[in-house]
Amino acid sequence: MVVAGIIALVAASGGGWLAMSRADRAKTGAAVQPPALGEDRALEPGPEPVEPERVEPARVEPAPEPASSPAPEPASSPAPEPASSPNPEPAPDAVRRPKLVATHAPNGSGEDSPTGRSCEGMQARGQLAFESRDWQAVLTHTARKSCWSTQAQTRVRLRTTALFNFGRWSECATIGAQSDDAKVRSIADACQAAATPEYPEPK
Repeated sequence: MVVAGIIALVAASGGGWLAMSRADRAKTGAAVQPPALGEDRALEPGPEPVEPERVEPARVEPAPEPASSPAPEPASSPAPEPASSPNPEPAPDAVRRPKLVATHAPNGSGEDSPTGRSCEGMQARGQLAFESRDWQAVLTHTARKSCWSTQAQTRVRLRTTALFNFGRWSECATIGAQSDDAKVRSIADACQAAATPEYPEPK
């Protein structure tokens, strides 16, 4: 109802304004602009302002860091070889054992001094040395008379032959004279004949 009254009021005033404006234009000759239409619309309440919705900014995840490549391992240098000594010691097997030299008894009987070895295997080693004509080994293995108590004549034969081959005439003749074997006695006789200044014994 209020709006209808306002519209009627505006229409009545508009008619008067039109009549008055025509009279004014006739007098002044100026153009009078009519009022803008739709002024009554300004009286109507407009829509309430709407607050814009707040939009949360999208979170941007940081780009993953590039995986760092492992550092290359340093090349291992070969272990230094141990410096060889200028004069390496020879291996035990390479060391030559000196041969045992039989010594003469002070009484001149031709008996060699004992070597201090055990009698075990002494006879077998003496026989083997005789067969291989190792005269020095024969004298060594027959030096201990007690080790040949069961084969005394064999010991005399071995020692007489070895002393003959070494040119030790006096010892050969002395020990060979103890044998009952004719062959050993003949060797002893040859040693006795050679025991002269013409055939000196080795020193």
